[in-house]
Amino acid sequence: MDYILVKQHASDALRFARNDDTRCLESLKNYYKIGKESPSLSKLIFKDEIKKSLDLTSDYLKEDILLQKDRTRTLIKEFLEKHRTGIRNLIDAHESEEVIPEVIEFNTRMKNLYPRTEKIRNALIEKSRVILNDVTSKAGFFEKLRLKKFLIK
Repeated sequence: MDYILVKQHASDALRFARNDDTRCLESLKNYYKIGKESPSLSKLIFKDEIKKSLDLTSDYLKEDILLQKDRTRTLIKEFLEKHRTGIRNLIDAHESEEVIPEVIEFNTRMKNLYPRTEKIRNALIEKSRVILNDVTSKAGFFEKLRLKKFLIK
């Protein structure tokens, strides 16, 4: 799997979704197409790109607020609206006819590669217990209970 290409498509999909650009569909489709070679790593990459994207835009917001203190409310509203637009566009892109077959193939590949551990892998990624390029501390007793509850769906 081409790690850099998967990362680029994930980053592009998020950026295009946030900016209400139709190229989001193509980037998301390519992400799933290339990412199905290693679905766990691809999910980690996507989660990491989401975090980086939020960090970057919130840093821009902080700078704007410092420079234009009289427009704080307006800037926050604009930031939240852009964030909502990105979420809405990503949801719509995942439900589009172009992307659905790729998502199905991606999820099928995940189940086939990891028949016994697919649920726990998804739970660990979703709950940020595994983070790309970082070591997380051992989960405590209550964290393990919470993860167990998450797995019993």
